[in-house]
Amino acid sequence: MLSCFSRRLGTLRRIVFFSFASSVAAQNLAVPLNWVNTTSNLTRESREGLANGAAATFLSEVNVNAGASAGLPSIRYFTSTYAVLSLQDYYSGNSTWSTTVFNGMQNYYQQYGLYGVPALNNDPVYWGLAFFYAYRTYRQQFFLDLAMMAHNLTYTGAFITSSAAASGTGAGRNVSFSPPSGCTNTTIAGGVFFHQDVLNDTTVNAETITPFMALSAYLFEQTNEQLYSDAAELSLNFVINHLWNGVYVQDSFVVASCQTDNTTMDTFNQAFFVEGLSVWANVTKNSALTTLLESVISNVTTFKTWSLPDGVIDESKTRASNDLDTKGVFVRGLTEARMRNPGTDLAKYIDTYTTVQFNSVINNALATGTNFYAASWSGPAVSSFNAAGSLAAVDVLNAAFSIATPSASSASPEGSGDPSTTSPAPSKSGSSKSSNAGVIAGSVVGGVVAVAAIVGGVLFLRRRRHRRHAHAVEDGTTVDDYAAQIRETDTVTAEPFMLQTPFIQSPTKGQRLNAPQAPSSSSTLPQTATTLESSRASTSAHDPDAMSEPVDNGDLPNLVRRLYSMLHGPQGEPPPQYEN
Repeated sequence: MLSCFSRRLGTLRRIVFFSFASSVAAQNLAVPLNWVNTTSNLTRESREGLANGAAATFLSEVNVNAGASAGLPSIRYFTSTYAVLSLQDYYSGNSTWSTTVFNGMQNYYQQYGLYGVPALNNDPVYWGLAFFYAYRTYRQQFFLDLAMMAHNLTYTGAFITSSAAASGTGAGRNVSFSPPSGCTNTTIAGGVFFHQDVLNDTTVNAETITPFMALSAYLFEQTNEQLYSDAAELSLNFVINHLWNGVYVQDSFVVASCQTDNTTMDTFNQAFFVEGLSVWANVTKNSALTTLLESVISNVTTFKTWSLPDGVIDESKTRASNDLDTKGVFVRGLTEARMRNPGTDLAKYIDTYTTVQFNSVINNALATGTNFYAASWSGPAVSSFNAAGSLAAVDVLNAAFSIATPSASSASPEGSGDPSTTSPAPSKSGSSKSSNAGVIAGSVVGGVVAVAAIVGGVLFLRRRRHRRHAHAVEDGTTVDDYAAQIRETDTVTAEPFMLQTPFIQSPTKGQRLNAPQAPSSSSTLPQTATTLESSRASTSAHDPDAMSEPVDNGDLPNLVRRLYSMLHGPQGEPPPQYEN
């Protein structure tokens, strides 16, 4: 734990670090001489065949529509599944997985909602990112509306606004969370509390705030709404001021006690920070943030705790078996950073790093004649299916084909998505075709998608109507450090989901060791309905008219009404608890 003195010293180190960052960025991006297998002769088409085969095999082994019975240990696995499928189509320009993504996500939240048990504030954020990836790929407004609703759940129930930081109250807590005297000379605005249903816990951790920052950046880029800009900038500066130590993103910061966990070190804490920072630097055209991004990537791709001497990521000795999928999310974040900086030294550096991981995965983790991948990228290979290994491998395989140039004589294969017709070995498809985003949007057809589009239109019109009544930002507090000044314009708040029966997920090792004890008084742990009413009341404080016009089912077309009833109607019993 860091003392107040060491925290001030850390702030001073950050000032020095950022002052010199621009002069050493190019030097930092030099590829280490000890990295091996930094090039690959496999074509883009061969790499894409591997990625498609891995995704198809994963779906054949895990029935994601079965919810908890699918054998996946946490919500993160479900959201990552739909994320890698959407991103695979996004990188390839195809719509192979569009039906799987739409039906799968709808079936899941229809049964379980967006929170698991225990309820964590990163649950809806992970879903929000998955919804956004689907929207960006398939261009269905319904997905964007869902992403905004998911963001709103965490924003209204866990996000520390500038006014909440000033008062030390709110943000879903029932205790004061003002830092102790002498703790820090920077604001705590932008923090996102970890636990949704433990209202006296004031822990802000990286696996909650960094994906929230990334989702906020994406949504601002898409909607230009001030609320998302404020959230992205404040969260970014919280990470810089309280979690980033100049080398890596630390795990957590307990606001009320000024304690930082500087012992938990993993790639997952870096993944969404890299992704969100790359998006925000690109959106704001802020050269200081781009320089910071370069320094961050240089550090986190060479950090010895999770890096072997040859450059391959290895967390097999520091992470629980159920958490070995998260290094794939790290590569996913780097891929976004690469796409945001094409043709730069940073892009070339990420290409090399990705290729090192790719070569190790296919040479050491892939079992011969199968699409089974071990969780350890340095091997040995396994002859049976491993969910963590296979899911992480899809992220790496996606990244590997996305950085490769298509051959002149062949476009990327669309793939059937059918494991029975997908070869384990990379191959070119005779019926390959090239698609752009417009073709993808037009190809997502069928009754289910049509209904979703109609509902999305209804929700979008309601959101636009609410926006006209929105009030100005309640305070004019500016953001510290590198972010641009917050503009004072109207805010918009998306209406939250009516939550369904939650998915009961296994706690990670860190959650079991660090989980706070819930208060014994039932008054401090309201039922879901009470929590939602509180969320709506908080929303109404910004926009008193936003919640005054409930949906009238009689005004909706029959198909829309049926889907609306599915989303908001009664659900079955929660799935059983899974043990690690």
